[in-house]
Amino acid sequence: MRISTMAFTQSAIDSIDTRSADLSKIQSQVASGKAIQSPADDPAAMVHILQLQQALTQSTQYGTNADAATTRLSYEDQSLTDTTNLLQHIRDLTLQANSGSTDPTSRAAIATELDQNVQQLMDIANRQDANGEYLFSGLATQTQPFARSGSGAVAYSGNQGTRQAQIGQTQKITVGDSGFQVFQNVAGGNGTFTTAATAANTGTGSIGTTSLANPAAWVSDTYTISFTSATAYQVTNSASAVVASGTFTPGGNVTFNGASVVIQGQPAAGDSFTATPAATQDMFTTLDNLRTAVRAQINTPADSAQYASNMSTALAQIDQALNHDADVQAGVGARLNTNDTAKATGQTDQLNLQTSLSQLQDLDYASALGKLAMEQTGLQAAEASYSKIAQLSLFNYIK
Repeated sequence: MRISTMAFTQSAIDSIDTRSADLSKIQSQVASGKAIQSPADDPAAMVHILQLQQALTQSTQYGTNADAATTRLSYEDQSLTDTTNLLQHIRDLTLQANSGSTDPTSRAAIATELDQNVQQLMDIANRQDANGEYLFSGLATQTQPFARSGSGAVAYSGNQGTRQAQIGQTQKITVGDSGFQVFQNVAGGNGTFTTAATAANTGTGSIGTTSLANPAAWVSDTYTISFTSATAYQVTNSASAVVASGTFTPGGNVTFNGASVVIQGQPAAGDSFTATPAATQDMFTTLDNLRTAVRAQINTPADSAQYASNMSTALAQIDQALNHDADVQAGVGARLNTNDTAKATGQTDQLNLQTSLSQLQDLDYASALGKLAMEQTGLQAAEASYSKIAQLSLFNYIK
């Protein structure tokens, strides 16, 4: 076997290259803290690492979405709380305006305050979040939802869409309610029917509380309660068929088809009241009707019975608005609770994913530093060996 100077030299160089590559690899691992630098190091582990990284990225995004949902729902929750407080204050004003001890000057002050309250409700309905997006415009978040139209009525310019946020792999949450749902879709009257006093009434009878005592007996229709005398009444439906009749005493109940209507005061013969199926009435119309009734009583005092009926109707509608607002807010609260649970679950998932990822790719520094020292020593030995070999020549042995 022939061994040449070139063979010795090439072997030494190859050893240095190998040691240098090994040292470079361990240095990269120590610098990055990652045991696997490329798929070539461990193909199977790298596939698992990539899957875990993707799952962790998704879980982190779900957490970001949940945080954004919490912020937006909290804005809505506060707006609904402010709406409830405002409506409760308006209800107190309505009771005060309907009191017989309230003089015209005080009613005028109440009417002025009601004007301000209507604007306050408009301001709440047009609130924006921290990003400048309207809370109650549905999906049209850059469109102001409510404004007065040319007729003076409040018009809704948003839509009825609702934004959803992905807060889990299979879980979405609604992060807002449209202005239509919150401020417009309010059941009228007692939720089943609404009542009104005929403007031509001459007695002192006025509408009091109403209720549906027996829902199973209720037939949706338009009914007229007519007084044939001060003490006798009959109820007819839209086909003029008599469905109930009886003797009346002031403050007593008029009942028909499961419905109950309290009529306060003393109606006169020929007076009548109507009960119609409840439609929806937006909060702005309710407040507009209320302040119109109060101002009419100040400027051109109407029959006290008609005014009392109008105020009773307003109170019933405000109560419906309060109940409606509470229902919407309960839904928001439930979504906030669901969102909090999803966030907690997501944080646990992220911790588990990070632990699994660490076990696969993080470097064992104690072992790596020992290996680094060994590779450095090996490289130094290879370099020293090459230095010696480079000085050798077969000519040194020729005599």
